[in-house]
Amino acid sequence: MKIRKYLCFGLALMLISVSSCDNYLEPKLTNQYGDDITWKLPSYAMGTLLEAYGAIGETTCSYDGNNYLDAVTDNSLTTGLASTLYTYVFGNQTAHSGALNNWATAYSAIATANLFLEKGLSPDIIYDISDSERDKKYRERSKGEAYFLRAWWQMELLRNYGGRSSIDGKVLGYVIVTRTFHEEERETVNAYPRSEFEICVRQILADCDTAFKYLPLQYANNNSNDPPYGMDNLGRASGKAVLSLKSRIALLAASPAYQPLGANAISEDSIRKKWLRAAVMAHEAISVGQMGALNDMIPLDNDMLVGANVNVPAHANSYNEILFRRTSNNRVPELNHFPPMWFGEGKCNPSQNLVNAYPMKNGYPITDVRSGYDSQHPYINRDGRFEQQISYNGLRFYGLGTEIRPLQIYSSAADSTVGFDSPGYDFRNTWTGYYLRKGMSNKLNVNYNPDNPGGTQTDYHSNPLMRRAEVWLNLAEALNELYGPEGALPGGNAAHTPVAIVKRLRTLYGTGNAYVDEVALEGAEKFRDLLLNERRLEFAFENMRLWDMRRWKLPLNTAILGIKIYKEENNNFVYFGTNPGEDDIVVQERHLLADEKYYSSPIPYAELVKNPNLIQNAGW
Repeated sequence: MKIRKYLCFGLALMLISVSSCDNYLEPKLTNQYGDDITWKLPSYAMGTLLEAYGAIGETTCSYDGNNYLDAVTDNSLTTGLASTLYTYVFGNQTAHSGALNNWATAYSAIATANLFLEKGLSPDIIYDISDSERDKKYRERSKGEAYFLRAWWQMELLRNYGGRSSIDGKVLGYVIVTRTFHEEERETVNAYPRSEFEICVRQILADCDTAFKYLPLQYANNNSNDPPYGMDNLGRASGKAVLSLKSRIALLAASPAYQPLGANAISEDSIRKKWLRAAVMAHEAISVGQMGALNDMIPLDNDMLVGANVNVPAHANSYNEILFRRTSNNRVPELNHFPPMWFGEGKCNPSQNLVNAYPMKNGYPITDVRSGYDSQHPYINRDGRFEQQISYNGLRFYGLGTEIRPLQIYSSAADSTVGFDSPGYDFRNTWTGYYLRKGMSNKLNVNYNPDNPGGTQTDYHSNPLMRRAEVWLNLAEALNELYGPEGALPGGNAAHTPVAIVKRLRTLYGTGNAYVDEVALEGAEKFRDLLLNERRLEFAFENMRLWDMRRWKLPLNTAILGIKIYKEENNNFVYFGTNPGEDDIVVQERHLLADEKYYSSPIPYAELVKNPNLIQNAGW
């Protein structure tokens, strides 16, 4: 794609660097290129803007040590002992270092966007010398991208560092920066305080509104006629991405964790207005964003995330579902997360906690006697997302052209053998009894080719940063908080109720809905639990779970469960740990207590030293 070509070109030239050591708000030109060159050549100018894209992870496993953020939630654990995500769950995050620290990265990207807005739109830069109308489109699109990227990185700061003040119960966000600063302004900028959370929300929404004015709603398949808006730009910000981001921010702002307390507390009516704003913005994203009717929702199939199709605009399902993405052509997920017997590291182990969360195909939770769940045949007739996301004992696994076999995750056997993929056969094998399937390549010989040791393959991967399903579930959550499970937005579509949205989503995966109606009768609080579980399943291993847990203050110290499987002489398997609450097997204890501090990240100590007006989050 053209966006990746420009990105590589821009980064290779190293036109601009943003030094967090000196001042994270001050972009610095290298000695090789000065303003007179950088801000006259369009490819150079575009390269600076694309640095802000480049800071976003190309793959879903983009966290420390090629891990998923799910590893610090109840969805999974990481066996990568050197990763800061591993130590994080034992309460080892500090203001000096930590797994989630992206303060400098975010401000570097914001500074780059600001610099482009100030210099990249100069009349001295001609983006298309042969066609003035195209030049105008390139200029406007780039302006919209810069505003979007500034909003995106502000969102990253807000959901990571937003939290209650250690002084007075106010909820604070980040230091708002909307222009570049230079050396002579160092003292000024290092005295800026963090703005209140709601002010940060409004700043992001304002940037989104500006971005929307200049971006195409989506990129169309007409590259030769209209290259600034053609499908070669798939991966850039679009109008649909902007509307989705607004919906996400509005939902975050209404969530309980970000409402001030004490003398600064706001009224219940004010909180309801925030939920109404979230509902309206989700509705606008769907309607203005032309995202289709409720019945147009589609399941997230694996071919939307991995394979050659992720880069093919004609793959309409992927194009319509994934609203903002980063893509790559590599084997990073497979090298890090395939089972070791398929030449991976098996780092991400889905938890039994997550496996227990998938309902049966008839829609009932496995703890409900009506579900038909059998703990000795635990993987039969489950919600369709289960088999798409989790690799389990007996599932056929693709890896080598000469060996396609079921996963062997039984811990021991009557003949004293141990399954190739089980704990005890290889020290890197799964701790929980599961491997990751979602987003993994189905190509043969990805990591190793027995017939040609040098003939491994890469595969295309898509990191789905925002999806249409998220917007629908945002709408469902906001409406549930306002009007209950059967409520609809006044002036909106009366059929778009939380119940209807959840039913449609589950139907996509072949899951029944009688249970949904039962929960709806119990009211908004019970239905909220159902909604959060649907989000958990739908966005598993898309690095979303932690943010939902934080904003609703769900327990962070839940022990991670696993299973043990024994193979009998008759080749039957006996399962232990698959009967929730009765034979749970604890694999990893978590030490993130129910403390205010763990629901936000600490402002880095180095920034507190530079800026005496920064207030730390409570507990840090």
